[in-house]
Parts: sequence; structure tokens; C-alpha cells
Amino acid sequence: MQLPPMKCTVSTIQQELIAAAVEAQEVLKRAGQQTAWLVFILDAGNASFYVYGGSEPLPQPLDPGLAFCEDELTAGEFSEIAAYQDQITAETEIPDAPYLFELEDGQLEQVAASDAALNQRIAEIGVAAMQTLSPLPAFPHEHARLFAFPAFQAAIHTRGCQIIFADDEVACHGERLETFIGPPAAQALITLDAPDSLRYEERLGCYTGKVEIGGVLVTLMLYTGEEDDLSPALRRAREVLADFAAYHLRAEAYAVQELLPLKNEHWREDLGDDEEPPLTPEQFTSRMTLEALVFYAEGDVTFYYNDGDMFYGHTIELVMDAAGEFFHADIPG
Repeated sequence: MQLPPMKCTVSTIQQELIAAAVEAQEVLKRAGQQTAWLVFILDAGNASFYVYGGSEPLPQPLDPGLAFCEDELTAGEFSEIAAYQDQITAETEIPDAPYLFELEDGQLEQVAASDAALNQRIAEIGVAAMQTLSPLPAFPHEHARLFAFPAFQAAIHTRGCQIIFADDEVACHGERLETFIGPPAAQALITLDAPDSLRYEERLGCYTGKVEIGGVLVTLMLYTGEEDDLSPALRRAREVLADFAAYHLRAEAYAVQELLPLKNEHWREDLGDDEEPPLTPEQFTSRMTLEALVFYAEGDVTFYYNDGDMFYGHTIELVMDAAGEFFHADIPG
């Protein structure tokens, strides 16, 4: 027997996560404690999740492994995932097809058929669900902001409670969830799949951090908008990083189009490098190394590449607009 693709209902997942959050809060309340933080460890591939929490402020930086040193407040099951898995036997053929998530309007959303993608989507659903808990004293809604990266981690920071969703693999392997509370005008708890969290740099006027892309540690810079709101730049960063391979190829193609002629014609002939053979597009892009990504609230993204000494150490700068079209190339520095 071949099963159809697995289908989940977003509202059902929200209800199951909310019920667990309320139960965890009740456990702490019965112990005479207020809820300061909750960590949801997601193991959706096994239809399960676990909730840890405490009454003291979270340490900074936060290691998800610390959650396991606390008592488990409650555990939950994703009922639709469990029901689907109950149908699987040794003879069952499981389709290699995206999972389907039914939204509130009945539309179906596709999610890649992997545990990581499943946990990531549920983390996003969970953060949205927690925002509905504002009537509860432990979950005030004011100034709540969502920060979700394709690292299977998401977080809300409110004045009353910190709520984190973490992939079980991330948590079990002890990767750090760095936390940082920004300046008063832009308070946020930020989590990244990176050695360092985003940190506000007063000198630069932006948030900075690091993320590993293709084995290379790349600097991230995110600028808030006029209202000192970091979320637009974070959403843009998440979009780009989630499909970075495609954006990277487009950036390289644009660099070849705009800068390879400059290298082969001007830099070879006018600067006395005419004994050097012209570079092919493949040779040109092979010498480019990504160093930094800059995200703006308006949606523009600037890619900075090391030039591999093709332009005597000048940086390769490529700018993409909010629609994903590259419109500017330069070699500053």
C-alpha cells in the first residue's frame, strides 16, 4: 500500500502547542513559580515535543542543553503526524513528496518532506500560536516580535516570558542559542544558527552576526527601518538564506555580466596586465569568496565578495532589490 502525502492542519498544531504551554504554566504555578521562560524541543519526525521551563531569567548566552538540566514540565504529541505514522508498516510505501499543511482558509501549503523542514514550519506555527496567549498574565503581547531563521529555531521575547522553539537535533547536540537584548527602542531576543548571535553595534548603527554558508563564515549586517523595527530586515534575511544557493548563482551571473568585461578589458590592458590570459566566467566566479551580506528594512540586500586579487584587493559589491533583481555592481575599496 502506498500512502498519500502527510497532511497536517495548522490550527490543530496551534491548539496542541497552546495546550502544552498552558499546562507547563500550570505546573510552575502549582510549584509557586511564575513562568519566565519555556523551551519547546520539537521532534515532529517522531510526532512528539517536550516543554521545559523555569521561573528565573534565561542565562545569556543560552545553551539549549541547559533545558535538559531542568525538569520536563510536559510532553505533547502532534496527533495528525502520529495518526499518519500509525499507518506505516514494513510493506507501506511512503511517498517522496512534500508534506501538506492546511491553512485557515483551506489552502494547502507544501513543506519539504524532511524532519528539519517539518520542525522549522512547526516552530513558525508555534510562535504565531504563542502570540494568541496574550490574555494570560505570563504571556503579555506587548512588543512581542518573531525572529525565525532556517536554523529550526524561533523565538518570541516579551516583557513577561521568553519562548523558544528548537529542533531536537540542534538542542541535543548542544549548539548555542545565543541571546541578546537590544537597545530599549528595539528590544528583541534573537536566535541564529551561527557561532554568534546578532548584536547591536552602536558604531555601525546596525545588528551584526555570523552565519556559516558553504563552509565559509559570513558576516551578517541588518539595519532597522525608520521606526527602529528589526523585523523587516530579519524577514528578508530569512527569505534569502532559506534559498541562498539560488541567490548566490544569480549574484555570480550578475558579477560576470557587469565586472568580467571590466577585468578582461580595462584591468588587463590599461593596467599592464595584458600578459595575463583573459579569465573565463568559471575562473572569475571561482575566485570570488562571499564575505558579508547586508539586509535593509526596505528589502535591498548587498553581497560583498573578496575579489581573489582580481582587482588588486578591491571588494566586489553587488546589490539586489526587494524583488530579487540585481541592479548595481562595483569594486569599492
